[in-house]
Amino acid sequence: MIFKDKDFSVSTYVAERNWTSTKIGVRVIHMPTGEFEQCSDNRSDHANKEAAWLKLAAKLESMPEPAKPSYHDLHIETRLTPRTSISDLPFNIKITCTRVGGWELWSEDRLIAGEYNNDGLRLDVKGHIIVDSLTGEINHA
Repeated sequence: MIFKDKDFSVSTYVAERNWTSTKIGVRVIHMPTGEFEQCSDNRSDHANKEAAWLKLAAKLESMPEPAKPSYHDLHIETRLTPRTSISDLPFNIKITCTRVGGWELWSEDRLIAGEYNNDGLRLDVKGHIIVDSLTGEINHA
């Protein structure tokens, strides 16, 4: 896994207090997953911070990687066609993406629908819409 500094939050807390000293605990939280580790074993907050980081790193490394979407999870919808997985499209239909034309749906040499033309299309991955240029209501007659 690749970790970014901005994904972590480090905080301190008073773990133990007596007349002569105060023990500081350190909590490290991985914000995207909510996983955290804390340590107050040492009298030094630097040592506690290092121990918490090591525990959390070991925990995060042992977690399975989240599943990455495949092309089976990509769906397309136009004014004339209902939401369909791109793996279920007929063999003569292809999807292209260019800087000028954006996302387009082609049947051999004929443009069926495009992101920037009046026909419009909608692309989603596992229900999360990534392109939506359909305007008005969609009729699947």
